[in-house]
Amino acid sequence: MQPVKAMGQIWAHIGMICNREPHRYDDLILDWSSLAIAQDLLRKRYIEERRLHFEHVWVDDLLQRRIEEEQLHSHLGMEYNKLKGLNSIVCLIEFGLSQEPEPLWDLHEFIRYDFSLMTRSVFEQYHFRVFITMNNGLITVIAFDLRPDKPWKTRLQQAVKQIQKADLDRKQDLQLNIGVGRPYPGFTGVHHSYKEANQVLMLNSEHRAGFLFHEELGIFQLLLNLKDSENVLPAFVERYLGPLIAYDRDKGSDLLHTLEVYLDYDCSKKLAAEHLFIARQSLYYRLEKIKELLGEDVMSPENKLVLNVALRACKLLYPDRFNKDRAHLRQTGEH
Repeated sequence: MQPVKAMGQIWAHIGMICNREPHRYDDLILDWSSLAIAQDLLRKRYIEERRLHFEHVWVDDLLQRRIEEEQLHSHLGMEYNKLKGLNSIVCLIEFGLSQEPEPLWDLHEFIRYDFSLMTRSVFEQYHFRVFITMNNGLITVIAFDLRPDKPWKTRLQQAVKQIQKADLDRKQDLQLNIGVGRPYPGFTGVHHSYKEANQVLMLNSEHRAGFLFHEELGIFQLLLNLKDSENVLPAFVERYLGPLIAYDRDKGSDLLHTLEVYLDYDCSKKLAAEHLFIARQSLYYRLEKIKELLGEDVMSPENKLVLNVALRACKLLYPDRFNKDRAHLRQTGEH
C-alpha cells in the first residue's frame, strides 16, 4: 500500500495485489503511480481553484452592483443572452454549529467543496442554473429559473428540503439558516433579491423565526425598509409603547411581552394566561396596568392594529427585550 499525498494531506491509498512476493520494481510502480495521481489531483484542484476564484469575484461584484452588463457578457459568453431573459433568485445559506466540530473536520473545507458541490447539484435537479460564492461561512446562490412554466417557489422549497435532509457527514453538527429573496428579471434585480434574502436571515437569527421566503415577512417588509430611516421607527415605538417599556425597565416586569401574547392570541385571556404560565387573575392585573399606562381605549380595533405594528417594530429594533423564556419562570401573581 502506498499513500497518495498532496497539499500536506493523505487523499487516498493505492495498493497492488500480487500472487507472488512483491519485488522492488513493484514498489517503484506504486511510488510512480502515487506521485502521478497526486500531481493530477494538484493540477485539477489548481484549475478548480482558479475557476472558483474567478466566479467568486464576479458573482460578488454582481451582488454588490459593482459590475457592468458588458463585463457580464464577457464572463458568460453566449449564455449571457439566455440568462438575461430569465428570472433570478438569491438564496443565502448560513452555517452554525450546535457543538464543537471534531478536530480533524475543517468546516471551511466542508462548506467550500462538499456542501457547495451538493448544493449546486440539488439546484440543478430542480432546473435552476446556479452561480455560487462563499464568504465567512455564508453560501450565496444566484439561481436562474430554467423552467418558468413551472412554479419556481415549489421547486425551490423542494431543493431546500433536500439540502436540509441530505445525508452528509457530521450533518448533526450543522444548523442551517436559509433565506430566499424574490425573483427579478435577469441580472438587474440580483442585488435586491440578495438584500431581501439577508433580511430573512437577520430576522431568523435575531427572533428565532422560521421564515424562508422574503414574501412571508408580512409587516416586517415595511418595517425593515423603515429601519434605516433616521429615527422613524424608534419614534413610533416610543409614541405607542414608551410608557410600557419604561415601566418594565423600572419595575423589572414583563408587560411588553404580556401585551404581545395577548394580542397574538386575539385577546383571549384564557389562551394568553396559559401561554404565559400565569393564573388568569394575574393576567387581569397586568392588563389593567397596561390600560393605566397606555390609556383606557388601548384595546379599540384601531389601537390594536397600531400596537401590533409597534410591537413588531420594537422587536425588530430591540430583540433583547423580548426574552420570552422569562415568562416561563414567572410565578402566579407576578407582574
